[in-house]
Order: sequence, then C-alpha cells, then structure tokens
Amino acid sequence: MMLRAAELFGNTKKEKEKMQYALEVEDYEDEGCLTLIQIKEAIQSEYENKNPDEAIIDYLLYYCYIRSQSDDKMEYKHIITLLTESAHLQERASGDKRKPRPESSSPEKLKKRNPPSTGAGIANLKGIDDSDSEYSEVNEI
Repeated sequence: MMLRAAELFGNTKKEKEKMQYALEVEDYEDEGCLTLIQIKEAIQSEYENKNPDEAIIDYLLYYCYIRSQSDDKMEYKHIITLLTESAHLQERASGDKRKPRPESSSPEKLKKRNPPSTGAGIANLKGIDDSDSEYSEVNEI
C-alpha cells in the first residue's frame, strides 16, 4: 500500500512538494498539525484529477494518525516522510542497480561443475549381499 501511495502522490520530487504545499496551505497556525478532516480535504482537493483510490487515502490518514497525538493534532510531516521513504524503497528495488551475475556462476557452468546425480548411489546398494552367513551367532545368556 505504501508503494501504491508513493506512485500516486510522491513519485517525483515535484509531486512530494505538491503534497507538502497542499497540506501546508491548510495549516493556518503553522504548527505542523492538522485535523483528520483537513488532511483528507487537502489530499482530495489537490489530487481530484487523479481520482485517487479511497483505500490509499485511508492508508495515508491511518499512517499519519498512528504516529500523531490525536485526530485533532495530526502531524502531516509523517505523510511526507512516508512518501520519501517509499521513493527510496522504489529506487533500491529497481533493477538498474543490480549487480550482474558473475560468469563463473552462470546456470550452464553450474550444471557442468555440479552434474545432476543419476541415482548411482542406490544402484550400489542393490549389489550388497545381506545374508546372515557372514555374521556370527550370539549366544544369549
């Protein structure tokens, strides 16, 4: 959900600044805190053209609520932090920064180095004679 929110609201630096501005405009006392309704209205009014999924908005509100004092004093900086962190996660998860696999561990070379077993171990067991003639009798006392 966090990544979906980041894709919609904070995929770029411009989008994050847009979100932060929308929240700061609602903050008349410059406390860094808004009510739950103010945050929801700020998000909906700024992103109404994107038609955001209600579940994503609810996730952002919940994320902010559990990290704030109450629903009357919700610190909207948590939403910006969430978007920033998820953007970093997306960057790390992208395939651009992956290291290439070394040639020595390519699938073909691994197959040559470690050939699959053919079950020869079981075949060797079949040739063992398990008759009792080789064992000595033990007298019970």
